Amino acid sequence: MKMMGSSRPLTWRTTLFALTVGITSMCVAFYYLFRKDEEEEEDDDIGIGRSQMAVIEVSVPRDVVARFIGRNGENIKQLQSSCKARLRFKDDSGDPSSDEPRVLIIRGSSVHVREAELVVQKALCQMPPVFEEVITVPEWAIGRIIGKGGSTINQLCKNTGAKIKVNSEATVSAEIRQITIRGSKEQIDSAMSKIEEIVETESERRDKQKTSVRPRSLPTSRFPLNSWFNIFVTHVESMEYFWAQLIDSNARELDIFTDEITQFYLKYNQTGNRELSVGDLVATKYTDGDDAFYRGRLLSVNGEMAVVQYLDYGDKVDVEFKDLFPLESHFCSFPFQAVRCRLSGIRVMQNDLGSEPLECVKSLIRCAEWVPVKAKLEKQVGDVYELQVVTQEGVAVADELQQRGFVEKI
Repeated sequence: MKMMGSSRPLTWRTTLFALTVGITSMCVAFYYLFRKDEEEEEDDDIGIGRSQMAVIEVSVPRDVVARFIGRNGENIKQLQSSCKARLRFKDDSGDPSSDEPRVLIIRGSSVHVREAELVVQKALCQMPPVFEEVITVPEWAIGRIIGKGGSTINQLCKNTGAKIKVNSEATVSAEIRQITIRGSKEQIDSAMSKIEEIVETESERRDKQKTSVRPRSLPTSRFPLNSWFNIFVTHVESMEYFWAQLIDSNARELDIFTDEITQFYLKYNQTGNRELSVGDLVATKYTDGDDAFYRGRLLSVNGEMAVVQYLDYGDKVDVEFKDLFPLESHFCSFPFQAVRCRLSGIRVMQNDLGSEPLECVKSLIRCAEWVPVKAKLEKQVGDVYELQVVTQEGVAVADELQQRGFVEKI
């Protein structure tokens, strides 16, 4: 009679699987034997026999765990020694900010465990109660309180022993932020005092910055007199008015200076800007995807949007107010590069040609192309410089515009 389901010969895969399972099982067994021996050695250290072992669990409020353990574990070691029982907290893999209690495991003989439980409960009752205080601080101070990567607030918690939590959102007024502090009265008082010091220091810094970066008038000798010089035209405002940079050593250093500003503000901790007012100097990006930061002046605010004029280029751009940062005073020592200019000796003709005349001016003076054109100062009226401008090809811009019927000479 033929047997059904005859056995198959062992293959190398079957053998490998069996070896793998066997090795894994041995490793697990050795781990538990080692762990058991280790615990038994610990139990022997405090005089506990295996047959007398007892284990209980006690819930400990999370807020008092640190004080219960003590510095370098001094308190819990002293309790363990006096009770002749082993005390340790269960591994805590939950959220550190959770309010769930921690579990204390007490191991030892039945008598010592009961004795240790009473001592633990007594120690918990004698601990000062945990209080909670909610304070408000200006939104502009939050960055300094938190610090880079949370470094400042973590140090505050460590130094004061208090638990400090910053509300993730500003209040309805969008000008203040709530901070919750938990701990003993002494810990809360210490934390509040240190937070007040940070806010006061930041307020003084901001006041100093505001007084040191007030708008300044441009020097009268910005352009050389009685000679031709080269300029970059950075922005055309109208047929007559435009903004330009004098091509000198400062213009060549502007790129390096812009890199310094960008590196500073990419790491900037200050998150609040609600103290900014119209007329203040700011640092912000362009809105066309450029990652660099540039110097500007806040011209107006409308809700969440603001109008900024870039001081090294002259153009005005709509940006989100949240993307503005106060310009640090040390970034104001380098002269602002954009100068407001006017084509000398022309008057614009009235016409129905739409944007053609303006586009013609931009093309002739090579606006934002970083191609130099020649200029000569005729006169200065306030902060406006009236210039003769000649293209690289030697064409007088005013003459060309007159020939095309866009302006008349005066």
